[in-house]
Amino acid sequence: MNAQVIVLSACGPNWLFAQDRMRQDVQRHMEVDVEIADSIEALGHVELHDAVLYGIDLRVFEGICEVRLSMYETPESSSRIDATLSMTGVESCLMSVDTPSLLENASAGNVANCRVDVDRGVVRLYLTDGLLEVFASAVSLARDPAQ
Repeated sequence: MNAQVIVLSACGPNWLFAQDRMRQDVQRHMEVDVEIADSIEALGHVELHDAVLYGIDLRVFEGICEVRLSMYETPESSSRIDATLSMTGVESCLMSVDTPSLLENASAGNVANCRVDVDRGVVRLYLTDGLLEVFASAVSLARDPAQ
């Protein structure tokens, strides 16, 4: 998303117009449907090749694994959007991450591919020199709301 800078004067009708415009922009962004995939089946149809992995949050006591990434919304897109892959009911997680390789390949995309096994509830993110494999009962991929 392109950031916009608005310079406002503290008086006059321009201030009220700009204030109203900002309120409309915020409301529009809050109403956007941020869901990209709402199931492991749907995730299998999302292209994550060349996504950029930013972080993995495994919350053991809650049974949650969240992956923060930046991805192309469609294969034809020229810019990435920030998104979160959330997996709940996590039973098992295997992670092998080569941090220098992820950093070195971040600009081109450090996620090679995503494969799902619907029957077993497995999500596999193949990374540059790494793998994240999660067995979970529920999966969703959502655009971060600020976009």
